[in-house]
Amino acid sequence: MSWKPARDREKYGVAIYNYSGISDSCIKLNVGDTVHIQEELDGWFFGYSLQNSATRGVFPKTFIQIRECIVDKTGPVEVVSPRLPPIVQEVTAVLREWGILLRKLYLERDKNFDFLKETMLELHAMRRKVLSGKLPVDELKKIKQGITRRIDQLNAKLGLDLVVRDESGNILNPAITSAVKLFRYHLDASEKLSKGESSTPEEGHPRRKPHLSWTILFSIKNIIIKVPEDTEISLGLYIGDPREGREQPLTESFIIPWTDVGYTHDLTFLDELKCLFTDLNTHTLDSNQVWLIGTVIRHGCMAVKEMDPRKSMAGQGKKALLTTSDFLRRPYGIIITDLTEQIRKKKEAVLSGVPQMDDDNKNQLFASLFLCGEKETLDLKKLLSVRGDTTKEKMGFQGIWFTIQVMNGDVKQLKEGNYLEVREVPVAYRLGLSDVIMPGDVRNDLYVTLQSGEFSRGSKTSDRNVEVTARVWDDRGKCVPGVIYQGCRKGPLDEYRSVTYHHEPKPRWAETFKIALPVEEFKKAHIKFTFRHRSTNDAKDKSEKPFAMAFVKLIQKNGTTLQNTDHDLIVYKVRL
Repeated sequence: MSWKPARDREKYGVAIYNYSGISDSCIKLNVGDTVHIQEELDGWFFGYSLQNSATRGVFPKTFIQIRECIVDKTGPVEVVSPRLPPIVQEVTAVLREWGILLRKLYLERDKNFDFLKETMLELHAMRRKVLSGKLPVDELKKIKQGITRRIDQLNAKLGLDLVVRDESGNILNPAITSAVKLFRYHLDASEKLSKGESSTPEEGHPRRKPHLSWTILFSIKNIIIKVPEDTEISLGLYIGDPREGREQPLTESFIIPWTDVGYTHDLTFLDELKCLFTDLNTHTLDSNQVWLIGTVIRHGCMAVKEMDPRKSMAGQGKKALLTTSDFLRRPYGIIITDLTEQIRKKKEAVLSGVPQMDDDNKNQLFASLFLCGEKETLDLKKLLSVRGDTTKEKMGFQGIWFTIQVMNGDVKQLKEGNYLEVREVPVAYRLGLSDVIMPGDVRNDLYVTLQSGEFSRGSKTSDRNVEVTARVWDDRGKCVPGVIYQGCRKGPLDEYRSVTYHHEPKPRWAETFKIALPVEEFKKAHIKFTFRHRSTNDAKDKSEKPFAMAFVKLIQKNGTTLQNTDHDLIVYKVRL
């Protein structure tokens, strides 16, 4: 076997591992080094590092990731360059140069160290956005202008060489640009920087008239919640202050399944934890406090049972729990944080044309978890008054880390504007109609909220553990299947079951679910609520039957849909 020339499409690569070499014929590589590949043989490449073109040698193929490249053979020496947008190549080169400077400033304890570090992180986030290919043309242009502006400003602050650009922000090539022209552009850039402007001409961002609707892209970055059983996390936007008990649901809930092993078995799980809260109008967002509120509901028995850690690690011990549909939905805790100020700032940024860097770690927000006792309810006002502070130190860092991106328009408008972030992302709609209903828009949803109840002990010595089951029935006495939705990503269901509280005579649920029925079936349907006591004894619990029921028709006597108000239902005792 002999060495053969590398194919053009395999002449450029990036080292993904450090390589120190096994002989003098090898070259040393560090992670991130780019290489020009000239020849290949079996599992080896021959070439040189673009960081040190004077030294040539061999290196293993498995240590190199091939990248698309452009091979220039017009000159006396073959030149390879990555097939990337010029702005990405510039950022990559700048970050490498600044990386050496960053170390020097750190060792010298220079006051510009923090400024350089922050600017490098911003450029890295912007570069990642450009490489994602998910930006519309206008957003991409703003990102490029932001990159060149930060590069010019930092170079000027640190006394580095000024990059001379043309009107479009592209770097001028001194080989084909006259000295007079270079001098004029250099002089113009210097004057702009001295005035605090960028050398890149930036288009003005006139405040345009916004759409009536707003959409919030909610992305979970990390979850730390220690649970003993399979759990369900339900997150939604609320208006009103929960500390005073005035919270009202603004959107549907985003449902996330969770287990005691977290997401370690599926590392791609967090990438799917995104949701669009849409149809939010300007008046609602500007005139109310907006909170992210979630409930953590465990699925299991009345009391938490300690699991065998060996069975848990083996994925056993919960198999019976997962296969049965008769588990209890028990309260475990609440997740809460105030988003009012964050939403306000991001709305102003959108209207001003400032790009949002929501994938940067420093922009992540935190929502604390407040644990709920076995005999407590999910009453937000009561829990917050008892638990007090919401700091991460007090809660032991349990909660969720997330980012939000505010976008002007509804989901349909954003998709038409080529916002790739909104594609294939589940949607949680506002609880109510949009401010503007376009021809052809059809939305036939009825939202039902279980508020509260009052139940007597009956023949029992203590208050009941009441579970409410809601089903939709037609006029022939048949249950209508698949028309109930607990929230975004949870449904369709045949029934909805409430949380069960321990010995609570006046439970307050405040749980909302959606009923989606065809228009022609509305006038024939009604919701039937059955009330059942759930025993702490598993054997007794299986024999428990509903002790009461209530119902409400979806259409009133005058032919209109059930009014959007509180309804006090008569509870009928069930005799078996």
